[in-house]
Amino acid sequence: MNALAPNIQTVIVSRALQGVFASAGVSMLAGTIADIWQPHERGVPMAMFSFTAVFSIGLGSVFGGLIASNPHLGWRWVQWIHVMFAGIFSLCVIFALSETRSSVVLARIAKDVRKTTGDARYQSSSETDKPSMLSMIKVTCTRPLYLLLTEPIVQSFSLWVGLTWGVLFCLLDVGAILGLMANMYQETLYRKHFGTKGQEARLYIACAAAIVMPVSMFIFAWTASPHIHWIFPLIGLTAFMSGVFVVYQVSFLYLADCYGTYASSALAGLSLARNISALIFPLFSQQMFAGMTYKWGLTLWASLSAVMGPIPWILFFIGPKVRSHSKVSRKILEAELQQLDGDKTVVSSPIEEKSMKV
Repeated sequence: MNALAPNIQTVIVSRALQGVFASAGVSMLAGTIADIWQPHERGVPMAMFSFTAVFSIGLGSVFGGLIASNPHLGWRWVQWIHVMFAGIFSLCVIFALSETRSSVVLARIAKDVRKTTGDARYQSSSETDKPSMLSMIKVTCTRPLYLLLTEPIVQSFSLWVGLTWGVLFCLLDVGAILGLMANMYQETLYRKHFGTKGQEARLYIACAAAIVMPVSMFIFAWTASPHIHWIFPLIGLTAFMSGVFVVYQVSFLYLADCYGTYASSALAGLSLARNISALIFPLFSQQMFAGMTYKWGLTLWASLSAVMGPIPWILFFIGPKVRSHSKVSRKILEAELQQLDGDKTVVSSPIEEKSMKV
């Protein structure tokens, strides 16, 4: 639709539809990682996912620019190439991707056992209280917003990531590489301190990023001048992108650890805030920089980043207390800790499932 668009109105509509349908991938993929790997195993898979998501922004811009500037191709071929990749990816999803959600997998196993034995007593917990299709649609559509509005952890990271992503789209790959390296070290810290800090062991590097991001933004704001050597704003921007990568990955890992089965819903709420910020910020950034100049406009963003810097520090010290007040996070955390201890796996009961139906 976009590649064949005859006017700008069609481009806007098609791009909006692309965003709507593509948004499911980010949330579902992070939730799938949470389904497949245990909390102490998720670091590297989530790092690879986060790296490709952030690195592709810069890499895609380079290749997209080359394609669009080619007189034999043009901007429409950027969309045609997207169609090709999306078609291949869709076939892989349909024919190669297996279900990872535990409740669905258990329901299928129970169904096979009933078919083999003829004994109808074999039932999974999700089948004993199976909701209607209308109820499932309602829960699926409202749970991300419910978690975004009621869970302080989701709200905190959504606000922080939203600002970070908005500034990113206002302003990318060296920083992502450095951020990936930092998160590899974070995995070492997580394994070392999980026994004493629990899920908050995910936040060591995030606490450092909370300091690096505003400082690097201040550096970029006050050195982005023709009278100052280009290496200084480049250093500031690279350090900022490293912080962006850390925040991006830590938010996915921490929410996945805290919300387990409901990770996709929590991350959908996070993605909503992030994408809205990325949409809105460019709409007023040009006017803001024209009125305030780049130095003071970026100084404003750096100040806001400094204001949000305490978020990971607060969660690092009082995260368990915050999670203890969450009827969702508390149950998931208890189940995951028992799995780590080698006890019997704990799954959410129908009563707990009902408590999430808003």
